[in-house]
Amino acid sequence: CVGASARAAAAGGEAASQAQVSLEVLASPSPKRYLHVSSISEWAPRMIGPYCQMTSAGGVAHVAGNLGLIPHSMVLAEGGVAPQTRLALANSAAVLRGLGHDSRNCIGLVVYVTREEDLSLVHRICRAWLRRQAVAPAGAPLPPLLVLQVGGLPMGAAVEAQLEAAASQTGTLLLAEWVEVHQSVLLRCSAAVVAAADQAAAHGSGDEGGEGTLHRVMLQCLVNAAHTADLDLAHLARAVREARASLLARLSQALGSGRLCGSSFTRCFCMIQLGFDMGVVERALLQGCCAGGESGTPAVLALPVERVGHGGAQMALQVHLGIVTTRRRS
Repeated sequence: CVGASARAAAAGGEAASQAQVSLEVLASPSPKRYLHVSSISEWAPRMIGPYCQMTSAGGVAHVAGNLGLIPHSMVLAEGGVAPQTRLALANSAAVLRGLGHDSRNCIGLVVYVTREEDLSLVHRICRAWLRRQAVAPAGAPLPPLLVLQVGGLPMGAAVEAQLEAAASQTGTLLLAEWVEVHQSVLLRCSAAVVAAADQAAAHGSGDEGGEGTLHRVMLQCLVNAAHTADLDLAHLARAVREARASLLARLSQALGSGRLCGSSFTRCFCMIQLGFDMGVVERALLQGCCAGGESGTPAVLALPVERVGHGGAQMALQVHLGIVTTRRRS
């Protein structure tokens, strides 16, 4: 993944600070599979613009944002945010099934809401939905969930759901939750790990006597100020590095010794009221990534939002990583 404003930030940050549009491009080696619903159907809403409703590649199925639209009429569900949320989730699951994938293998859910008073309700509905999809026992970690308040959505919708799921037959290999604290920053972390469909990047990467396996990882960090202090971006970059190191340790314990492979992509949602310049945020996070031992060039995209709907969180980060694990032959 490459963020256009991340490249601007790397070049100095001024362009990123003044940008009106941020372009995010997802690239993956073939084979890829696509889903377009271009006509009225009973099972999923048709497209409302020139986009692909799902792209499946590299072991991950990326579902475009879904509204709470009744498929056969393309009208928003009546009754407000709750019915729209449930239908948006059902539509996302239906799109996944269109290529034979399963919402039980969800690795990340982002939900956009237009009204602050709806954040708590939408959060509860989405957590309950994820728990119903889960194949793990009650109380086990759930896939990363992020609820954000934004200024508006297509068709005047109250909510939009964007889903990612494992596309490989192995499904989700690891879900984890933990907390990191570094000086002025507290991170509530969650992560999902899936096997990559294309193992070429891992070929020959294992230690002597072992074989490398490439995994796709989504790490989410909800950012709070620790001990009522103001957020310090330098502390944030260090805290994210420590969260990545903790993730590697957990992955190594579960699946074999791990190391970063290729470049990371970090998407940062920052509350407008913090007053941070997005270019400055991107530069700080880029510096943290570059000090994190990556073999490629990291990319960072910072986006302003009205509110992060999670218990006082002021920012939210989603970090997409490639990690190679190695198990020694006995």
